[in-house]
Amino acid sequence: MSDSIEETDILNWTIFNELRTMDEDEPGFSKELIHTFTDQAEGIFLDMNTQLDKDEPNLKKLSELGHYLKGSAASLGLVKIQEQCERIQNYGLQKDFDGLLNDRKWEEGIREALLKARDEFEKAIEFFDRYYEKEAAQ
Repeated sequence: MSDSIEETDILNWTIFNELRTMDEDEPGFSKELIHTFTDQAEGIFLDMNTQLDKDEPNLKKLSELGHYLKGSAASLGLVKIQEQCERIQNYGLQKDFDGLLNDRKWEEGIREALLKARDEFEKAIEFFDRYYEKEAAQ
């Protein structure tokens, strides 16, 4: 992680700063939203893994889960998670919208996007922990 928290590329700062303005009316609001998202994302990742472990994963269900998490990530400004969830959503609908499948199965593309989303999720958790820790110290 860079020395400056503001230099991260995992976050759309415009969206996050809008969210932070809500803390003025209700202290801790943004932090609580982050915790809610974290719990939600962990459950969705688990559901996706459960689907992918089946002999015949339900692609429609995976698409729905990707769509749901994409919206939640977007509302917090978590652009990299949002991008991977968009891939999951489209691959679940059997749409190679980004040309990255290269003759692989839909499930393989979803699995790859899920791994990347989880990686970005871990980075986001580290970022928010650091961000709110720094904020509390001020």
